[in-house]
Amino acid sequence: MSGLELVPIGTILGLLIDQVISTTIALNDVFIEKECFETLSSYLFDISPILVELQNHELNDTPAVRQILEFLKEDCEKAEGLVQKYKNRGKFYTILFSRRIANEMQDATQAIGRSLSMLPLVNTEVLSAISEKVNRLQGAMQKVKFVASQSCLAILGRLDKGIREERHDQNFRNSMLEQIASFAGVPIESSEIRKELDSLRMEKEEAAARKEKQAEIFLKQVIELLSNDDDAHAEEHIRKQYYLISNLIEKSIIHNGMIKEYNASLCPITGSVMVDPVILCNGTTYEREAIESWFLQGNTTDPRTGEALEDLALKPNISIRQLIQQWREKNHLLKIRQAKEVLQSINNYAYDDALRDIQKVVKENMDTKIWIAIEGLIDIIVLLLGISDGNLKSRSFQALLDIVECHSDNKKKAVEAGVLQHIIECVGFDSSVCTAAVNLLFELLKENDRQFLAIPEEDCKWNDSLCRKLKQQHGAITFLVVIIFDKQFSESSKKVEDILFQLCFNDDNMILSVASSRWYKPLVQCLFDGSESAKHSMMRGLLGMSLVDEDLEQLGKAGVINPLIKLAMADDESKELAFSVMAKLSASLETRRYIVEVGGLSIILEHMFSSQVSPIIRENCSEIFEKITSNGMEFITDSGIVVPNQEQMINQLLVMLPTPSAPIGIRKPAFRALLNISSSANAAAEKAVAMPNVISNILPLLEDSDKEIRELTLKFVHRFSRNVPVGITNFLLDDRRLEAFMSFLKDDSQPESQILAVGLLSNLQKNNNQLIKRLAEFGTIPLLLNMLKRCTIDVNNNVLELLSGFTNPADIEMQESVVRFGAYPLLVDFLKSGNSTAKARAAALISSLSSSSPRLTKMKDRTSWFCFPGKKVTTCEVHGGICSLESSFCLLDSGALPPLVQLLKERDDAVKLPAILALKTLVQEGQSGANVLHQRGAIAPMLKLLSEQNPALIEEVLEILDSVLDVTSLADIYSVKTWNYLIPLATISTENGDEHLRVKVANLLRKLQLLSGTASMPTQV
Repeated sequence: MSGLELVPIGTILGLLIDQVISTTIALNDVFIEKECFETLSSYLFDISPILVELQNHELNDTPAVRQILEFLKEDCEKAEGLVQKYKNRGKFYTILFSRRIANEMQDATQAIGRSLSMLPLVNTEVLSAISEKVNRLQGAMQKVKFVASQSCLAILGRLDKGIREERHDQNFRNSMLEQIASFAGVPIESSEIRKELDSLRMEKEEAAARKEKQAEIFLKQVIELLSNDDDAHAEEHIRKQYYLISNLIEKSIIHNGMIKEYNASLCPITGSVMVDPVILCNGTTYEREAIESWFLQGNTTDPRTGEALEDLALKPNISIRQLIQQWREKNHLLKIRQAKEVLQSINNYAYDDALRDIQKVVKENMDTKIWIAIEGLIDIIVLLLGISDGNLKSRSFQALLDIVECHSDNKKKAVEAGVLQHIIECVGFDSSVCTAAVNLLFELLKENDRQFLAIPEEDCKWNDSLCRKLKQQHGAITFLVVIIFDKQFSESSKKVEDILFQLCFNDDNMILSVASSRWYKPLVQCLFDGSESAKHSMMRGLLGMSLVDEDLEQLGKAGVINPLIKLAMADDESKELAFSVMAKLSASLETRRYIVEVGGLSIILEHMFSSQVSPIIRENCSEIFEKITSNGMEFITDSGIVVPNQEQMINQLLVMLPTPSAPIGIRKPAFRALLNISSSANAAAEKAVAMPNVISNILPLLEDSDKEIRELTLKFVHRFSRNVPVGITNFLLDDRRLEAFMSFLKDDSQPESQILAVGLLSNLQKNNNQLIKRLAEFGTIPLLLNMLKRCTIDVNNNVLELLSGFTNPADIEMQESVVRFGAYPLLVDFLKSGNSTAKARAAALISSLSSSSPRLTKMKDRTSWFCFPGKKVTTCEVHGGICSLESSFCLLDSGALPPLVQLLKERDDAVKLPAILALKTLVQEGQSGANVLHQRGAIAPMLKLLSEQNPALIEEVLEILDSVLDVTSLADIYSVKTWNYLIPLATISTENGDEHLRVKVANLLRKLQLLSGTASMPTQV
């Protein structure tokens, strides 16, 4: 109790609690054999509250109590000492001594348990409440048994066996190193393994200094087993072995292509060359597996001699094992030389078998990789890659892979022999060839030493020198990118991607080179996490590339939009580049979709409408916005992303467009975007346009200095001309503005603008005589008629509609202008050959003109001298006076009557109705017109129209028939026919509830009855 006699018992307990907590924490900081350390840690964790409980009560302060507490503290300190002893040791060391570590931890735990068992002596009353827990803990701790993990024991078992059997072959060494390193969590790299072996050498020296002879010997044996000195010494040893075996081959007997085995190497039981020779107590050697099977059958004799065996123990026969190994090595070298001889011959058919033999030899003995290089086979096999045979090419690649795998010198030799060019030239071959080539290339680029260990790919380092060489190889990038995109190489694409990413590492030019070959992942990755200058370089590179739709789609799929959006919110230079790139990429529908989906639209609009942003950024934003809206607002709203309000976007555009300070590069795409939005969000656009001063602010753009702005304004004004006709009309009534507007009609090189201008005027001209007069004064009529002569169907339809404003019967002078400029013949032509709309509109125009004929017809002068009769003048059949096309717009004189009659047979009611109205103008005055209709065969098709279900059409026919029946000669012809059509019509009309039409039908029936003089008309037979 030295030093604690005067310390209060409560303080001693406090120190003990601190020690327990400290030991508990330390126990959790151990890597190897964690289970036993963690078990003790959990015990100490349970002890802590017991000690705290003791501290809270008064204990009997006696020497015995102090002794118990000091024992417990010392035991905890020893446990913590074990942690300090092993936590900083090498990982290989802790595996090798895992059994000793487990035993020491077991002793420490049991010692703490024994000290804990004495606690009841401290104070019986205090411990009464926790005695059960104390007893359980101390009992469990004193009975604890720790053993090394099964994995450690398996490794130690193999090591012990290797030491006993003096295994020094490379395959066993590599296997053990890989197993130990994997379990210990040591990277399987030459440098890391060398560190662990150096640590073992230091431990061996320390064991010798401590006079721990057993540990020293064990470590020495393990080091000799696992260590192969340095690489240069190892290679020199393998080379010496090669020349030794080479000399032995010359003295050996070769039979059937193999060196005959030694009799001593054959197992007496199996008759085969032994793999694991063991010797019995009487000196006879057998294959381990065969003799063990013999003993398992209950035999206790030597199978060959029959001699009874006193001891069934088996010992490795090292000398026979070495003899067999030498025999195998001689055959390996013999196979290599035989393969070399075949590959240098002209017997192509034997090449594949020779290459297979080489692969088999390498797999059986990795030392032969150096022998193969000494024999010059690497150069020979590389030459075979030039053969066009795909199967042989594939086999050659596979053989080279086995030869160079984890062997840097052989890789160097293969590269020097020109293997890289052969790999690249595999484009066009089948998947087996390309896959083999990629596997070889991947191995060549990985930096492995001659430890021959199977290093996981993620732990491998890249050969920077060879990567640089590959970059300089013509066609290398193309080959790799082709592999990625060709679906038949899906197994190889991951390796190729890794290669390309490595080639692109910290190399902006290579990233852009790969991107120019249409693989964009490294570029996108650089945009995410590259330096600022690298990101700028990537964006400039994209701007300089020629990209087709497929490239834009690939970039979108690669995720290029996300980093661009992020860069668009960075510094000014990044913004400018990012928006420029997005403007270029947004030519693709998919890219536009990505921009919307990642929330880029709000950022674009924010910059587009901001006056604080540079013009070039605003221009790019306007261009992007235009392209996004080109697919309609449904494209945006269907994305599921919250986007700015449509009406708000339209209002912002309407405010920005008339702004004089807004650069033309911003206004044009913004204007196109406005038109795009207006098409799909018509209700929102109409609401915005209806706001005060909106259209009046836009209309001046019809006079803008930029031609495209004028055309875009025309499109916009045309679209909403029906919504705000008054404002547009008032604008055009100004002479200067109308003159400017007339340029659209006069420019024959811009037919689309002509169509829009005509359509706009068509929407405005209805009931606006002032505008029509101003248009006529500015020479609109001849312009329109010229369009009719040469324009398309759509233009003609609009022109014909607009001409209706110039043929109002109330303005005879305007009608005369229309006719004088040659409208009538054009209209007649449309009656004959126009589409349905053109026919209907032409008939309506002729109807308007023909309705004025009675007023314009000049009556014949009846005064003449009886001795000098007047000159004979032909009078009009309809109007009874002097008519002409030019003077009275006479329908007969125009030749329009036959085609109008023909229109009555059309299926479209929209054509038949204006035709009827035009024919109706011939019966306005007198009976002559009715006779003309009869003579031209117009009444019969009119009667048939009475059987159709069009009230407006029927009503007009009834009015014409009323005039026809006033002519006695015609009544005799058509009364009965008319009656037959009217009877069913009267019934249908009554049922349909059309009272107005029913009255007209009834009046006409009554008229027919009066004409016949009977109460009812007879039905025509």
